[in-house]
Amino acid sequence: MSMQSVASPAIKLTPPKRNSLAHIPGDEGWPVVGRTLAILADPKGEVERMGAKYGLVYRSRVLGETSVTLLGPEANEFVLFDQSRLFSSTYGWETILGRLFPRGLMLLDFDEHRLHRRALSVAFKSGPMRSYLSALDAGISGRVARWRQQPGAILFYPAMKQLTLDLAATSFLGSGIGPDVEEITRAFVDMVAAAVSPVRQPWPGTQMARGVKGRARIVAYFSEQIPIRRAKGGDDLFSQLCRATHEDGALLSTQDIIDHMSFLMMAAHDTLTSSLTSFIAALAANPKWQDRLRDEVTALGLARDAPTTFDNLEAMPLAEMAFKEAMRMKPPVPSSRAARRAISVLAAIRSRRARWSRSIRCSPITCRKFGPIPKPSIHCALPTRHSAPAIASPGCRMAAARICALGCTLHTCRRNALRGISCRISASRFSQAPCRIGRCGRSRSRKMDCA
Repeated sequence: MSMQSVASPAIKLTPPKRNSLAHIPGDEGWPVVGRTLAILADPKGEVERMGAKYGLVYRSRVLGETSVTLLGPEANEFVLFDQSRLFSSTYGWETILGRLFPRGLMLLDFDEHRLHRRALSVAFKSGPMRSYLSALDAGISGRVARWRQQPGAILFYPAMKQLTLDLAATSFLGSGIGPDVEEITRAFVDMVAAAVSPVRQPWPGTQMARGVKGRARIVAYFSEQIPIRRAKGGDDLFSQLCRATHEDGALLSTQDIIDHMSFLMMAAHDTLTSSLTSFIAALAANPKWQDRLRDEVTALGLARDAPTTFDNLEAMPLAEMAFKEAMRMKPPVPSSRAARRAISVLAAIRSRRARWSRSIRCSPITCRKFGPIPKPSIHCALPTRHSAPAIASPGCRMAAARICALGCTLHTCRRNALRGISCRISASRFSQAPCRIGRCGRSRSRKMDCA
């Protein structure tokens, strides 16, 4: 399949007139800036407040664009599964990232996205990944040793932001980047900051102007380096992408490599910093999980300065689960998509809610201490074909982790609460366990020990 046959069509979406969305409840905030400052100050809190006030579908205005926010499991299925191709990631992200990170993988649609994803996969196979891990492990160990030598406390987010930036530069671009490293990293910092700047035009003296200048520097550096890396090779990510090909054997174009490298560097630096900060904050709030993860690492029997291997990572399932749970509770990046044509959102969501209520049933569970648990009076809110209990017997103290393993998550409690349905399992019990949505009950009955 050639790139010409799957390139995104050159269509131009015309934004709706402001008053055409007035029937959707919401608040677009102040003139010009809208609610941009509120969302930048507290993204999660702003969404929760707007959802509580206006409902699960509300209208807002952020970064110069009027948007409609959809909340809840049915809305997520409607937008993210998108089997009818109603929504475009390209146009959803274009106004936010298009000027600075154009045509990154997240900004591509449909067949073109899948084709580029397959082409990039060569850089994420086992051999290259082991090389990246070695470089990352060395960089992290050295930085942690420096942190230990510093007197007093350190601010985690700034320290992690600098670490991820340095690691992205050396692991992605190679240790031989030389004296350009500071200029390149500074350019990326300016680009990331400009992406969420309230001022969307590159007027002199603005953050957007610095971001556009940084983009020009990045383009010049990559354009100069691509023929060199193709000739010399290397184990770093940049060198791998310079040799990546499409299914027809054609090399990725110079512009494609520039765009993908820019986006990957941004993701490795910005979103990873946010994810790790949320993870550490969650561990600080849950000392028992600190102990569990510490015991898991100790059980590996590694010396203090021993390098990390892929086998070590696979032997730490709790660390992976805890990190994913931190991202679930505080996602580092929202979803932004633009409708390609007029749609009836509420009708589509209602149809999915009705289909879920017909197709999802709750499995009977037998507690060895309290006997059979009555069939729950509500259905699970999870989009899955597997059956799962939504609530437990009032007298049963089944461990939250075991309940989670059967498919009930913190999402269920909160969404039932939003619908006015009381859930008999408290949210606090759910928060103690890492939930794996995919592990709903796969048999019609279960034997569970009570805690």
